[in-house]
Amino acid sequence: MYHDLSLSNQQRLKIAALTGSVGFATALAMTTFDPGLQYFLPEAGFHLAATLGAGYAGFIAADGFGRPGAAGLCWAMATALFTTLAGAALGAMLLAPPFMAPLAAPLGWVALAEVAGEGDQIVKLWLGSMTLLHLCAIQARLADGRRS
Repeated sequence: MYHDLSLSNQQRLKIAALTGSVGFATALAMTTFDPGLQYFLPEAGFHLAATLGAGYAGFIAADGFGRPGAAGLCWAMATALFTTLAGAALGAMLLAPPFMAPLAAPLGWVALAEVAGEGDQIVKLWLGSMTLLHLCAIQARLADGRRS
């Protein structure tokens, strides 16, 4: 029996907005709670780049959120990691000069590694936000009748 687990474009945009919000909240927490990162990260540009990068990654990977059961939770966890890594890379590329953009992607991952190593509050915020995003995606699928 085949179940259509793909999302409509409207649902993808909602999830993209949610992942962009998670990216913004995480970026704000990174510059607020981690004094080491405050020194290296530009304030306004960093927040905007994190929001746009996370939103775009969320649009691409939206189908991974809101799937049913334990397998759906595994999909959501993998998708959350993917959107975070892709969003960080895209955000770093947005901050770099155009000729350096491809080389800047790993800098986003370096910032994430810094946070994962020392930012317990930020990791908890991210986990809670991604869990909420998954629950919202479940509701979106139920409202559209796409979750069986």
